[in-house]
Amino acid sequence: MIKFLLWSLFRGDEIAAKISNITSRIPKADKVYLYSYWMHYGAYAIAKLNKSHRYKKAFCRAHGFDLYFERNAMEYIPLRHYILSNLDYIFPISLDGKKYLMNKFPQYESKMMVSKLGILGKQHEYMVYKIDSKKVKLLSISNFNEVKRIGLIVDALSLVKECYIDWIHIGAGGTSEKESKDYANTKLQRKKNIRFEFKGYLSNSGVMNFYRNNTIDLFINVSESEGIPVTMMEAQSFSIPIIATEVGGVSEIVNSGNGILLSPDPSPEQIARKIVEFSSLSSFEVGEMRKAAFESWDNYYNAEKNYTDFITKIMESS
Repeated sequence: MIKFLLWSLFRGDEIAAKISNITSRIPKADKVYLYSYWMHYGAYAIAKLNKSHRYKKAFCRAHGFDLYFERNAMEYIPLRHYILSNLDYIFPISLDGKKYLMNKFPQYESKMMVSKLGILGKQHEYMVYKIDSKKVKLLSISNFNEVKRIGLIVDALSLVKECYIDWIHIGAGGTSEKESKDYANTKLQRKKNIRFEFKGYLSNSGVMNFYRNNTIDLFINVSESEGIPVTMMEAQSFSIPIIATEVGGVSEIVNSGNGILLSPDPSPEQIARKIVEFSSLSSFEVGEMRKAAFESWDNYYNAEKNYTDFITKIMESS
């Protein structure tokens, strides 16, 4: 905990010094807005500056690892009170995130406002693919940290017998990348109805191009903790239903109309059963689910709307 605290202080002080050097050359520094995308050492940096010199506004977002104590070693995140007391606003990206923060720090409730993220650009009008009842093209995107539970996906797919699964995983890095890949090779390689591919890291533009050039039936995320993943917003912008665990803010983006909500700690059997059930849906039912997924993005996670609202909140409060 002490190492984590000292590292955060060091990084934050370093950033604060650089920002101060820049703003000291601005004639009207009191007109400057300071913004940290994460509620970590960057937020500490601007909180420190805002305490010593009143800028126009200083604020940050709060996502997942930078918000939920349970996502970190020893369930500890440093400098929470310092950040909350010295920033003007904190913007959790989900209702669940705001509720979590309010429960831990109720004295700062007046500073907290939900501001959802979003994906820029309308990819297309919602797309309906006729699902092949004997095949499901499944996509997951994440690193290989233990919280992502890639092995749980492997366990679930190993139980599927009723349909053919084409599983693609995009992502690299994390604490268990080699172990997860080895586990998949051991458990799925002899399954004739399961094809799997680890594509490795793709940039955001690479992911978008992948979506444009591939037909995906179902996006899967079985993390044990999340905020509201941008990967889910991206999938929905391409009319892709999502099967995901009901953790963090996931239930704010996935529901029974646009996807499949799993329990926070599902068994492999439960996941396998839901995938098989999805494979048996009619073309009409799949079409309705895809339409609902697209509308979820357009109504709630369209960056053109959300970021305009975000800036408006800041300006109106100035």
